[in-house]
Amino acid sequence: MRKNTLRIFKFFVANIFKCLFLSLLIFSGCTEKEELLYINLETDALTFESKTGSQTIKVSSNGDWTILGETDWCEVSSKTGNGNSAVSIIVSKNESPDKRKATLIFRCGAEIAEVKVTQAAKEESLYINLDTNALSFESEDGSKTIEVSSNGDWTVSGETDWCKVSPKIGSGDLSITVTVSENETFDERKAMLIFACGAKTAEVEVTQAEDEEKWVLINGVKWATRNVGASSPEDYGGYYQWNSPTTNFLLYDDYYNSNYSKSTTWLPANDPSPAGYRVPTSAEMESLTDMTYVKYEWTTRNGVYGGRFTDRASGKCIFLPAAGCHHSIDGAFDYVGSDGYFWSSAQYDCVDGSAYCMYFRYGGVHRFGWSGKSLGLSVRPVAD
Repeated sequence: MRKNTLRIFKFFVANIFKCLFLSLLIFSGCTEKEELLYINLETDALTFESKTGSQTIKVSSNGDWTILGETDWCEVSSKTGNGNSAVSIIVSKNESPDKRKATLIFRCGAEIAEVKVTQAAKEESLYINLDTNALSFESEDGSKTIEVSSNGDWTVSGETDWCKVSPKIGSGDLSITVTVSENETFDERKAMLIFACGAKTAEVEVTQAEDEEKWVLINGVKWATRNVGASSPEDYGGYYQWNSPTTNFLLYDDYYNSNYSKSTTWLPANDPSPAGYRVPTSAEMESLTDMTYVKYEWTTRNGVYGGRFTDRASGKCIFLPAAGCHHSIDGAFDYVGSDGYFWSSAQYDCVDGSAYCMYFRYGGVHRFGWSGKSLGLSVRPVAD
């Protein structure tokens, strides 16, 4: 009986140790299980322009990895790596008219990640062409069009105060308008318009003729359209002492001691008028102020005060600016913007050292007057 009991006890103890041993083996196997591999990329797509370029992509992994999928135009800086790293993707210039694609495969064990690479097609060469490279205008204001042919965005530069473009920016094929204001000068003028599309340019030279109407017939006399020395009808021009050919101003005593003051008429040799013109006679000056045939108005032209004299028969007119006068006593300018004084070629015999002139102001025009010869006044010439 005692032997059986002992045998049973030994069997029980042996089985307990076997169970403990198996449990330890199972536990040990669980703790030594292999860590799972992974690989991740910061992006799954890269886009390139058509030119040569490179971009960097970050790799996150816990093992060794390799890259597959390189092409003749798409390469990587390193085909293998380990753990976290960065790889440069390099593309060559695309000379093809089509965009191209590649897929790069990053493999870590059985795990993979992909990045799709796309490169744009070859850029089309920009161009800009015009239907003309020159525009010509008469002296009057006017406009003309230019046909623009382009495959990109473009701009126009080179505008001036008298030559304007609309529109100044555009894209592709378009018509633009070039507008010029009236040329009131005696000189031809030019502007250069430059059309730019990227680095490509095209030019148009704009030319406008000088004002051919240099005189206007008023009450039978051909009056110039601007003063001697002026560039436009509203420009004051020069201030001339009587019988002097220049604007070199002499003070009172110097003038009356000169030969200029001693003549009884404005000598042709001293006439400052341009070729084909001369200082008007007293009779011609009086004809401009004959209100039976001429209408006078106090007005402004481009912000300059003056008088407009209109032939009642033809409606033609001239503008005379109120330039005032230049005093010979102290060299000061006076009545500028309020009065206009204009010499005639005739001496005024009733007052010593004086000559006939015409003057006007806001209140009206004085048909005939006189002034001391030493004063600097305006000269509005007449055509022969």
